[in-house]
Amino acid sequence: TVYGEIVADEGQTLQCVYTIPNGKTGYLENVFVSVATGKEFTGGIYFRPENEVFQIKEKFNAVASSILLPMNWIQIAAKTDIEIRGLVDATTASVASSFSILLKG
Repeated sequence: TVYGEIVADEGQTLQCVYTIPNGKTGYLENVFVSVATGKEFTGGIYFRPENEVFQIKEKFNAVASSILLPMNWIQIAAKTDIEIRGLVDATTASVASSFSILLKG
């Protein structure tokens, strides 16, 4: 299954996704979301452990602001997919998101 692709002349994707490498354990430090003035973003961070379905781990809401949510070093197993998903209350809006993970192993 293809979840994203990198167009040759762009060199990157604008998705907020990551997979914990085999043989490593991830520890989620925080999640950051920012949405344009006058807009509202409602979303969450989702994990999909190997051979399972995506599960929401935390919901959040940002209204014309930036939020930094501490995640208290949630442990994430190897081969787990991580992504931020959400909706904006407008047809177009600028949204940025990221998360910080410490890898061990």
